[in-house]
Amino acid sequence: MFQAGLFYVISVLLGFVSSLVWGVVLGVNNLFLTWFAQPTAKLLFIWLRLIGILLRAVTRTFLDPVCQSVGLSLSTIRSKLSLNGRCGTLLADAIRRA
Repeated sequence: MFQAGLFYVISVLLGFVSSLVWGVVLGVNNLFLTWFAQPTAKLLFIWLRLIGILLRAVTRTFLDPVCQSVGLSLSTIRSKLSLNGRCGTLLADAIRRA
């Protein structure tokens, strides 16, 4: 009887204290997320969007013409691949065309 009563009293006291502690911890966590983390994340996303727009403009200005030129240069290469067992078919065809 004494052990059951003691267990009941201790569990009530510890439950009350731990509920207060967890209430404070979760309240501080909510305060931090609401007033610091969310505004910081929103500002970060605004800056990332601005940087993305600038990088897209720089890429379109400088790298797209280079890629188009390389594509046009490489698109003029013609080759014929045959699977008849002869070695050097591609090399011989390239020499004949040159």
